[in-house]
Amino acid sequence: MGSGRPTSSTDSSRANPFAVLFTMVVDYASDRWKSINKALYAYVNDSLTVADFPIRGTGTGEVTYDYVTFDHEPTTQEVFDEVERRGDLRMPDRAEAETFLEKNPEERKQAPVVAFCGSLTGRGGLRCVAFVYAYADGVRLGWDWFDFRWVQSSRFLAVRK
Repeated sequence: MGSGRPTSSTDSSRANPFAVLFTMVVDYASDRWKSINKALYAYVNDSLTVADFPIRGTGTGEVTYDYVTFDHEPTTQEVFDEVERRGDLRMPDRAEAETFLEKNPEERKQAPVVAFCGSLTGRGGLRCVAFVYAYADGVRLGWDWFDFRWVQSSRFLAVRK
């Protein structure tokens, strides 16, 4: 187990093997974001709705992506805390996350990519967030608790402010 320090592409104190920034155009107005087509995913939690994935932008816009990584198995809360601590990042919305995954299919084959891009809610007395999780076998839409621990190899997608 490491020091517990997160690493990112701008963390000069530790080399990040995923230190590549991606910039691409996102179509926020696409009809795709107005529904959840379960045929496009390996798994969709049945309780999710489009309302759980609010889209921030309108029209089209250029977005720069980054990863937040950790040298241990982070909790969802740790990911949120690190994005906030950095100050130059924010969580993506679903349009941003899925555009990234569609345009970079090899990324999910290298290591899991997680995007916390949905609403926050209380479920079963615990705080949860809707997410997109991409791995070699497909993409999942689900809910996750803030105390859940992710595998160390996970890369957490963020967007530059």
